[in-house]
Amino acid sequence: MVGFEMISEYMLSFINYIIPLLKFQYVLSFAVIISIIGYIPQMLKLQKTKDSHGVSLATYVMWSFVSFTFALHAYFINDVYFLIAQGLQFFACIIIVILHYKYRNK
Repeated sequence: MVGFEMISEYMLSFINYIIPLLKFQYVLSFAVIISIIGYIPQMLKLQKTKDSHGVSLATYVMWSFVSFTFALHAYFINDVYFLIAQGLQFFACIIIVILHYKYRNK
Protein backbone atom coordinates (compact mmCIF):
# COMPACT_ATOMS: atom_id res chain seq x y z
CA MET A 1 0.00 0.00 0.00
CA VAL A 2 2.95 2.34 0.43
CA GLY A 3 3.39 2.50 -3.34
CA PHE A 4 -0.27 3.46 -3.86
CA GLU A 5 -0.04 6.20 -1.23
CA MET A 6 3.09 7.55 -2.90
CA ILE A 7 1.37 7.58 -6.31
CA SER A 8 -1.66 9.30 -4.79
CA GLU A 9 0.58 11.93 -3.24
CA TYR A 10 2.30 12.58 -6.57
CA MET A 11 -1.05 12.78 -8.36
CA LEU A 12 -2.39 15.24 -5.80
CA SER A 13 0.76 17.31 -6.11
CA PHE A 14 0.44 17.28 -9.91
CA ILE A 15 -3.24 18.27 -9.75
CA ASN A 16 -2.46 21.11 -7.34
CA TYR A 17 0.21 22.29 -9.78
CA ILE A 18 -1.80 22.01 -13.00
CA ILE A 19 -5.15 23.52 -11.89
CA PRO A 20 -3.81 27.08 -11.45
CA LEU A 21 -2.08 26.79 -14.83
CA LEU A 22 -5.34 25.80 -16.50
CA LYS A 23 -7.14 28.71 -14.87
CA PHE A 24 -4.37 31.02 -16.04
CA GLN A 25 -4.74 29.58 -19.55
CA TYR A 26 -8.40 30.69 -19.54
CA VAL A 27 -7.36 34.19 -18.49
CA LEU A 28 -4.77 34.26 -21.27
CA SER A 29 -7.33 33.02 -23.79
CA PHE A 30 -9.70 35.80 -22.81
CA ALA A 31 -6.89 38.38 -23.06
CA VAL A 32 -5.92 37.17 -26.54
CA ILE A 33 -9.53 37.32 -27.72
CA ILE A 34 -9.91 40.87 -26.39
CA SER A 35 -6.60 41.84 -27.97
CA ILE A 36 -7.66 40.57 -31.39
CA ILE A 37 -11.10 42.15 -31.09
CA GLY A 38 -9.34 45.40 -30.20
CA TYR A 39 -7.98 45.69 -33.74
CA ILE A 40 -11.39 45.38 -35.39
CA PRO A 41 -12.62 48.95 -34.68
CA GLN A 42 -9.52 50.41 -36.34
CA MET A 43 -9.96 48.13 -39.35
CA LEU A 44 -13.62 49.06 -39.67
CA LYS A 45 -12.90 52.77 -39.31
CA LEU A 46 -10.23 52.63 -42.01
CA GLN A 47 -12.55 50.69 -44.31
CA LYS A 48 -15.53 52.97 -43.67
CA THR A 49 -13.80 56.36 -43.88
CA LYS A 50 -11.20 55.30 -46.46
CA ASP A 51 -8.86 57.72 -44.70
CA SER A 52 -5.75 56.71 -42.76
CA HIS A 53 -5.08 60.17 -41.37
CA GLY A 54 -4.56 59.84 -37.62
CA VAL A 55 -3.44 56.21 -37.74
CA SER A 56 0.16 55.79 -36.64
CA LEU A 57 1.81 53.64 -39.27
CA ALA A 58 4.99 53.41 -37.19
CA THR A 59 3.06 51.96 -34.26
CA TYR A 60 1.42 49.23 -36.31
CA VAL A 61 4.68 48.39 -38.10
CA MET A 62 6.41 48.01 -34.72
CA TRP A 63 3.54 45.92 -33.31
CA SER A 64 3.72 43.76 -36.43
CA PHE A 65 7.44 43.22 -35.93
CA VAL A 66 7.00 42.39 -32.24
CA SER A 67 4.13 39.98 -32.93
CA PHE A 68 6.11 38.27 -35.68
CA THR A 69 9.16 37.97 -33.44
CA PHE A 70 7.11 36.48 -30.60
CA ALA A 71 5.43 34.10 -33.06
CA LEU A 72 8.87 32.89 -34.19
CA HIS A 73 9.88 32.41 -30.57
CA ALA A 74 6.69 30.45 -29.89
CA TYR A 75 7.39 28.27 -32.91
CA PHE A 76 10.90 27.43 -31.73
CA ILE A 77 9.80 26.59 -28.20
CA ASN A 78 6.83 24.58 -29.54
CA ASP A 79 4.18 26.70 -27.81
CA VAL A 80 1.23 26.28 -30.16
CA TYR A 81 -1.12 28.46 -28.13
CA PHE A 82 1.31 31.40 -28.05
CA LEU A 83 2.10 30.89 -31.74
CA ILE A 84 -1.58 31.13 -32.68
CA ALA A 85 -2.12 34.17 -30.47
CA GLN A 86 0.87 36.05 -31.83
CA GLY A 87 0.13 34.96 -35.39
CA LEU A 88 -3.38 36.39 -35.14
CA GLN A 89 -2.06 39.65 -33.72
CA PHE A 90 0.54 39.82 -36.48
CA PHE A 91 -2.08 39.40 -39.20
CA ALA A 92 -4.38 41.96 -37.56
CA CYS A 93 -1.54 44.49 -37.51
CA ILE A 94 -0.59 43.70 -41.10
CA ILE A 95 -4.20 44.25 -42.22
CA ILE A 96 -4.16 47.69 -40.61
CA VAL A 97 -0.81 48.50 -42.25
CA ILE A 98 -2.21 47.43 -45.64
CA LEU A 99 -5.36 49.51 -45.12
CA HIS A 100 -3.21 52.46 -44.08
CA TYR A 101 -1.26 52.28 -47.33
CA LYS A 102 -4.42 51.74 -49.34
CA TYR A 103 -6.11 54.86 -47.95
CA ARG A 104 -3.13 57.11 -47.17
CA ASN A 105 -3.74 59.69 -49.93
CA LYS A 106 -7.51 59.68 -49.99
